[in-house]
Amino acid sequence: MQIRDSNARYGFISQLLHWLMALLIGLQFVWAWRFLQLDIGRERYELVNQHKSIGITLLLLVLLRIVWRQFNIKPTPVSMSDKQKQAMKLVHRSIYALLVVIPPLGWAMSSAGGFTVNWFELMQLPALLEQNDAHKTLLRSIHATFAWLLFVVLGGHILMAGYHHFYLKDGLLWRMLPRWKR
Repeated sequence: MQIRDSNARYGFISQLLHWLMALLIGLQFVWAWRFLQLDIGRERYELVNQHKSIGITLLLLVLLRIVWRQFNIKPTPVSMSDKQKQAMKLVHRSIYALLVVIPPLGWAMSSAGGFTVNWFELMQLPALLEQNDAHKTLLRSIHATFAWLLFVVLGGHILMAGYHHFYLKDGLLWRMLPRWKR
């Protein structure tokens, strides 16, 4: 098993971080959609707390992933035009930037609303702001806008991965998947 990245493919750690984050981001969208459908009550409270915990976990994972990328070879890009390479860089940087910004916005929104952020009931995080309804409303709007932007950018990322895999058949997707015997 290849732990580190190589010129040809991503290693186990990069793959694990990528797919774990993909799963958690998917859960974030499902959880947010679910709790927005519910009236205030125990189920909504639990989903919101899980959403907050997953958000903090994603923040930690994206920071770990950024550090991991600094100490690894980056696989050589598949054959693409310069414009495509620039677009790919923009998409990846946008995803990283949004994943670094969205969780603290949610944390600050909770703080401004007078709510705690308790990471999986293991550790209560300090409030980032004093309680302030106007700040909570503004932060909710920014948090939601950035979440939708992430949804769109990730949608493009997924579509392009599918395009490379199913249409171009250039092996791009295989580089981010474990090597299974075929």
